Amino acid sequence: MDKSAPENLIVVKKNPDGIAYVTINRPKSLNSLTRPMITDLARAFKSLDGDESVGVIILSGSGRSFCSGVDLTSAEDVFKGDVKDVESDPVAQMERCRKPIIGAISGFAVTAGFEISLACDILVASRDAKFIDTHARFGIFPSWGLSQKLSRVIGPNKAREVSLTATPLTAEKAEKWGLVNHVVEGSELLKKAREVAEAIMKNNRDLVLRYKAVINDGGKLDLHHALLLEKERAHEYYDGMTKEQFKKMQEFIAARNSKKPTVSKFGVYAAISASNYGVVTAEIIRNAFLQTENGFTAIVSELFNARPSIATVGTCCLVGVIYQQTLFIANLGDSRAVLGKKVGNTGGMAAIQLSSKHNANLEEVKHEFGIFPSWGLSQKLSRIIGPNKAREVSLTATPLTAEKAEKWGLVNHVVEGSELLKKAREVAEAIMKNNRDLVLRYKAVINDGGKLDLHHALLLEKERAHKYYDGMTKEQFKKMQEFIAARNSKKPPVSKL
Repeated sequence: MDKSAPENLIVVKKNPDGIAYVTINRPKSLNSLTRPMITDLARAFKSLDGDESVGVIILSGSGRSFCSGVDLTSAEDVFKGDVKDVESDPVAQMERCRKPIIGAISGFAVTAGFEISLACDILVASRDAKFIDTHARFGIFPSWGLSQKLSRVIGPNKAREVSLTATPLTAEKAEKWGLVNHVVEGSELLKKAREVAEAIMKNNRDLVLRYKAVINDGGKLDLHHALLLEKERAHEYYDGMTKEQFKKMQEFIAARNSKKPTVSKFGVYAAISASNYGVVTAEIIRNAFLQTENGFTAIVSELFNARPSIATVGTCCLVGVIYQQTLFIANLGDSRAVLGKKVGNTGGMAAIQLSSKHNANLEEVKHEFGIFPSWGLSQKLSRIIGPNKAREVSLTATPLTAEKAEKWGLVNHVVEGSELLKKAREVAEAIMKNNRDLVLRYKAVINDGGKLDLHHALLLEKERAHKYYDGMTKEQFKKMQEFIAARNSKKPPVSKL
């Protein structure tokens, strides 16, 4: 079903799979926005937010540009409008939208187009994409959040350069700086955006909406209050769960935390192999679990291909699924689930399904459990790797590799497993060489200040600095001055120390 605004300038398409597409469709003018287009874009997001059949929205532009900004021939009509009218404000409606929004950016995203891209939760860009802030060049004051959001995504120094010089930010640099999640060839742009959308759609729908909301709402607060917000919403979420839902979740978590999946609770299941009848016991599953990818896949193939639909004991359904280096074993007959790590690498999925009464799969297992974060993940991760990347990690529930975690700033060093403790010790020894008291104080002021807005964090630093120096004796002050003087000289007089 397609719906479009007058003249088809804002096109909305909703697919049966829950993914909706919004397209800015004025290619001859590089998708520059008129006042009616701005209003229609706002209405499109408000409508999709209220449509329960929609789970994820992909926003793109037709032709050679994502959006080249406001049509300057109607600039007065746009800029003198009621900036407080949220009903006709597309950025306000995007921010209010509960559904994850993936921006598929190709060509130019200029000024208003840049601000609209910043209102997306996740960005995928083609290699030819360019983000340009021309506010300072043309004397236009930002009002859709660019002056505040960009610095919180890529850092204040880089944001000041982008905005004050009005020079293009390329897709590659935007990815390196944390604004863009993925850069692909233009022909692969919508395909990649759809891949991300499908990964989100596989997860618990209610938790996805709640997770996006707590990440975004917490991002507007200092870390201290953001962590309190997460706790508050976590309690609200768990307070609304029934005893049966809690029981299922606790069993799932307990299974994840156990070193050896308690597959024995599933008992014995009738099965068939390629050669003869047999039984699938806990031992068979355990052995399969310990195999390499090929070994486990072989066992799966033998059982599944021989006769994919056979009856089991009772009405239970036993399912084993390899997905992203994880083996899921679920008995959906009584909703118990066990999770264990699989040895070896796998990029695919394989399953044992031994039931004619159930059509169980990985999605059923994943959709059954929604666990609300309560130890800070929804707030801390976005402040380390940036909000766009944090939203993708959390809403898609896909693994973040060590290499990517290092690239994104979460991990300091990536080494071979045999060198792990050695490297950790090197860092520890470097710390131990410094002033013990100052190390403790420095860590405290970094961490405590990180929970405040910058204004209050700077006041905290000043306050603790004064307290530190006020507590020093004259002798300590003298030693410190000699040490600083020695460091500033070409030949440090180490003998003084």
